[in-house]
Order: sequence, then C-alpha cells, then structure tokens
Amino acid sequence: MSSIERTAYPRFSTGRIIKKHELDQFYSLTPDELCYINEHICGDALRLNFSVLLKVFQRLGYFPELKSIPDAITTHIKKCLGLFDDTIALQYDHKKTKYRHCDRICKYLKITRWKKNKSSIEDKPIHPARHLAIQFAYQAAETMNHPADIINVVIEELIHHRYELPSFSTLNSLVKHTRALVNRNIFKTIYDHLSTDFIEKIDDLFVLKPGFNKTGYHALKRLPKSPTLTHFKELQTHHDWLMSFEGINDLIENISKVKLQQFAVEAKSLDASDFKHMNTARRYALVIFLIHQAQRRAKDSLAIMYTKTLSKMHKKSNNKLLELREQSEEKTQHLLVAFSDVLSVCKEKPSYEDLGKGVEKVMSNHGGVDFLHDECDEISALYSDSYLAFLWSYFSSSRPTLFKLVRILNLQTASQNQNILTALNVVLRNFSNRNKYLTEDIDISFAPEKWKNSFRKKQAMALESIGVTWKWQCLLV
Repeated sequence: MSSIERTAYPRFSTGRIIKKHELDQFYSLTPDELCYINEHICGDALRLNFSVLLKVFQRLGYFPELKSIPDAITTHIKKCLGLFDDTIALQYDHKKTKYRHCDRICKYLKITRWKKNKSSIEDKPIHPARHLAIQFAYQAAETMNHPADIINVVIEELIHHRYELPSFSTLNSLVKHTRALVNRNIFKTIYDHLSTDFIEKIDDLFVLKPGFNKTGYHALKRLPKSPTLTHFKELQTHHDWLMSFEGINDLIENISKVKLQQFAVEAKSLDASDFKHMNTARRYALVIFLIHQAQRRAKDSLAIMYTKTLSKMHKKSNNKLLELREQSEEKTQHLLVAFSDVLSVCKEKPSYEDLGKGVEKVMSNHGGVDFLHDECDEISALYSDSYLAFLWSYFSSSRPTLFKLVRILNLQTASQNQNILTALNVVLRNFSNRNKYLTEDIDISFAPEKWKNSFRKKQAMALESIGVTWKWQCLLV
C-alpha cells in the first residue's frame, strides 16, 4: 500500500495545531451558509454536526471520521453558530442522520457523491464516481508507474470534476488494480511481438555458461568500466554485445520514459532466480527494459569517454600555450637568428641555385625546415592567443580510437543546420586518405575565426589540420 504521506490526499496532520488565521479563512461560516443551516437544520446539536461536516468537506473533499476532526475546528464553528453550551458535542446518535447530512451537503455544494446509483440507467455506469476515477487512473498509469503519482492525478481530477473523494484505502486499491491492468497490457503487447529467436536469446541470459561464475543477466546489471580510452576495447565489446539485441526501441516506442526507467530499476533489483516463478510476459518485458537501460548506459559511457578525452586534449594544448609563453623569448631569439642568417645569404646576391643551397644549409644548421616551421607555428599561436595549433600533437595518437567512437555514437545536431555533420562526414570518408590536402568543398561558416585560421591553407584544407578540427565539430553536436 502506498504511504498516504507521499500523496496529496488531504488530511488532518496528527499533532499539528491549527492557527487562528486558518480557522478564520477556511472554517468560518459565510452568511449564505448560516442562512441555509438555520433554514434547513433543526436543533443546536444537529446544526453543529452539519456545520462541521460542511466546512471540513469543503477543506478535505470527503467526510472524515468525527473523532479525527480537531477540537479547534469544532470550537471555532460553535462560536460562528453562537453556541456556548459546553454539553453540545460533535456526535451523531444515528448513522442514517449523518448519511442524510452528507447527502444534503453534497447537494448544496453541487458535488457528486462516491456511491452507486440506486437504479441502473442504460448506457450510464452504476458507480459514476468510481468509473471516472478508474478512467483517470488508467490514463495516468499509461505514463506513470509510481502509485503515489497516479493517486495524486486521480485526486486532482476528481476534485476538478466535483466528485467526492473516497477513502484513501479505496483510492489506493483502485489505483493498484488499474496500474496492474495497464502494466499487464504493456507486458503482453511486448511479449506478443517477440520472435522465437529473441525469446531464446533472452532465455540464454539466465544460463550459466561453462567457465563463467555469473549469468549473462548479471552482465546487464554491471556498471561499465571507467569511461577512459584505456577501457575503450572493453566498453566497445560490452556496447556491441548489448546492441546485438536488435529491435528493442520498436518494442518500447509507445511506453513513457518514466515507466521505462522505473521498470528497469525494478528489473535491476531482482536476481536471476527471481524470474523463475514470474509471469512469462512480465519476465521477458522486464528483461527488455533492463537491456534498453543498459544500452543507453553503454552509449552514455562512450559519449562521456569521447567528451572527456577531447576536453583533456584542449586542456593540455592550453597548458602548452602557457608554457610556451614562459619559453617564448628563447624560441623567438632562435627564429630571429635563423631568419638573419637567411637574409645574410640573400644579401650576397648569389645565383638562384647557390641561393637555394645556402638557405637549405642555414635551415639545416638551425634544426631543419620542419623543426623551424613547428617553432613558427608555436610562436604564431602565442601571439594569436590560440592553443589550437597544439591540438594535433595530442590528437594524433588517439585518432583511430576517436574515429571509431564517432562512428559508434552516430552523432546528430541539435539544430537544423547540418554543416557540422557534413564536414564531419567528409573527415570520416577521408580517414585513410594519405594525401596532404583535401580539395572537397566544405562549408565551415559555423566555425569561429580562430578555428578557420587553424586549418585553412590557401584554398585547400590540410588533412592533418582537419583531423584536429573535427573534434571540435563533434563537441558541438
């Protein structure tokens, strides 16, 4: 039974003192109510009983046991009625009198009572309030699974449609049975759509294989390893195994996310032995919910691995920029010396052949063309306040793994602009291309100027640089 404290079912809190402003606001009789009571109810005791039930019903939406009504409310309503006789108590000598008062109050407030009709009318339910409550509970149970949440929906709808609330136990039982009916229908629908091969594959999860101390079902509940490139192969194997259960999304496409999550939590709390005596449809459905959750968790782990790896690369590149600032004077001096030596060769005005040989010799003496070019890029990055030029050195070793991750994750954009994905697909198609440049026309208008400048070269794109850029594009997806 769902705890009443976890629902919005109105009630008097035990031990809570009702403050004076609450009594004045909620339990004072209006002039119209006083007029009605004096006109239709005879006797001070009955007027008190009727008045208390009226005000309490307006506050709670149902008629509680008289003994549960706080004395402060009774005392306050006595004053409203002008009754100062302490011998007048809140009690009924006959149950029928209380029942007639309840009927009169509901009629006065234009509220439909929670009871059966005296005679059945064709095409109308015998118990209209219960019939309506079941409809509300059924609709809520299709998107919710926690009984307290469904109870709250039914309470809100009954009040909105001006129906008397039943007792909490009645409401809880109604919700419990309705939710069970909805869930049975969900389980049966899923089971009816399962192929024989899929059923055999699920059954195989509960078979303990030779050489293993745990079943495949346990692997569904196992949390993935820490999402780092070190564990990539293990995570990929786990992901590929989970994705071998194809067609899961088609089976659960009409089930709300809330129910999916709660069903998966329920399945995860069970041991393999708990499924043996379970209803067949329920057993297979719960395992499917658990597989679906495991697939999402595996995909999330790979996505976290991807974003964390790229974040670390950016952080290391930025740190390298900061280190370069401390060493920039020495490198700048070295580049200036090299450039000065080149100018000295040029000033001698040798032949073009001798000039080429002289420049090549100077470059070789200062570390070679590639080394000087890298130093130029680093100094250029320093003065442009951009660390993008350093990304490639950290990216290149992880490039194959990151490409695999991108293909597994099947990234999509959050907007209608597809330029990022178009550029990414170009990079994926040219993963094994050994040419120095890519000549495909790519719209990079989405990228900031620092990114554009980091890989744009004349009218072509350096393959090495675009390998750096695709990481950023994916992070924006």
